[in-house]
Amino acid sequence: MGILRLIAAVFFFGTFTSSVYAVDIGGTMSGGGGGDGVVAEFTSIANVVFSALRSSPEQISVVDVRKISESLPSLNIISTDEQLVVNNLSKDAKNWPTEKRIAINRARWMALSDSQRQILVVHEVVSVNGYDDRYYNISSDLLGSLQKTSGTFMDSHRGFKFVGESYSLLASSDESSCAASCNVDARCFASVYYYHMQKCSLNIMNREGRLLARTDAITALKTIGFRSGWEYMGADYRSFATNDPYVCSQQCVKESQCAAFTWQRNTNTCFLKSEVGGKKWELGSISGVK
Repeated sequence: MGILRLIAAVFFFGTFTSSVYAVDIGGTMSGGGGGDGVVAEFTSIANVVFSALRSSPEQISVVDVRKISESLPSLNIISTDEQLVVNNLSKDAKNWPTEKRIAINRARWMALSDSQRQILVVHEVVSVNGYDDRYYNISSDLLGSLQKTSGTFMDSHRGFKFVGESYSLLASSDESSCAASCNVDARCFASVYYYHMQKCSLNIMNREGRLLARTDAITALKTIGFRSGWEYMGADYRSFATNDPYVCSQQCVKESQCAAFTWQRNTNTCFLKSEVGGKKWELGSISGVK
């Protein structure tokens, strides 16, 4: 089982169990609040990711992955309903390196997609260990080392149904196999798994394409893996303004002409590429290849 799928399994399990008791994985971080599902999920993600990083053949030399992994049991993770402010901005989480403490805002955590939770967990753990990850460069590269540098994967949104155009309804025993069916089908943009009915709907993108709340549904959107700090050169066929690299990635998935994308942080611009050209190191850029 690939690391992204393993992490997704942790997410899926946590959805239905972590509200009942805190997950205890050998050597977990300590967390306040007893059976706190947010702390349990954060802890599970961190343990899975850093365990995989320690055994990964691709190492990020700027950080000591072994040292970070060994620090996990000593971290104090809490969740709170209070606003967490950094530099006068409200944040999803906040860390205090001298205290080895991380606080997570519950409401903001629940609003994040699975891939956004992954990057937040790695960012907070790296930062609380004293590394400068203010632009998410380190955390993006760590996660990127665990997945293919090209190709698509599925980003899950629990409690939401994708409203698009369904072209196939399949029997499916779980969300992971439903998402996998979509990922290998070039026509598919989103899968919707209805776990009460054990049905999987495969959908193409249309003008209406959007997410609507539905408690028994889990939607997985096809997206592209990020590589932080790289910019693909040339072959731009169009660009548009956005402050979110995820939006840039999703637009590339939707357009058949798109082979790769680059998002520039300093200009908040998304460049869609008709082919994959040479690449260069560019601090603040995020790129991906289909």
